[in-house]
Amino acid sequence: PAAGDPAAPCGVVDPDDPNCYNDHPFTVPGGTGVDNDQASIQVSWATPTSDWDLRVYRDTNGDGKSAGESALANSEQGTTSSEATSIVQPDLTPGNYVIRVINYAADEPYNGTVTFYGPQPFVAAHQESYTLTCERPAGVIKSTRQLFIKRGQIKKLTGLCK
Repeated sequence: PAAGDPAAPCGVVDPDDPNCYNDHPFTVPGGTGVDNDQASIQVSWATPTSDWDLRVYRDTNGDGKSAGESALANSEQGTTSSEATSIVQPDLTPGNYVIRVINYAADEPYNGTVTFYGPQPFVAAHQESYTLTCERPAGVIKSTRQLFIKRGQIKKLTGLCK
């Protein structure tokens, strides 16, 4: 999104009046070698006295406008100097999108960015350890056993309290 785009303050989070918001189309690239698992969208301005809000839409008809589209993500808070949201797969796919920056009560310009990220690195399941205790009445411990188990693994336990 560009700085200084005109939009009238309307005091409405989801206005129908196009004079109350600015649309900024962007494209999520796809194809061989492109790994866009998530997109982070941020809009910022100088002081918390202004209040811009943010919504992101899939541009299903390719017209570069948010009107008539369904919002995928939003950020609508007051007394800040930024709004941020993100879209991840499976909602994020290659194609056209529109950022709607809504003038709730702002009198200064904003700047915005869209940043793409690949998926988080794979983390293998790990082994967990437990100490099982067989306790008799009056707090007498009859036996203990260490149990090591991998995530998702099932172990049948027998003979602990014999």
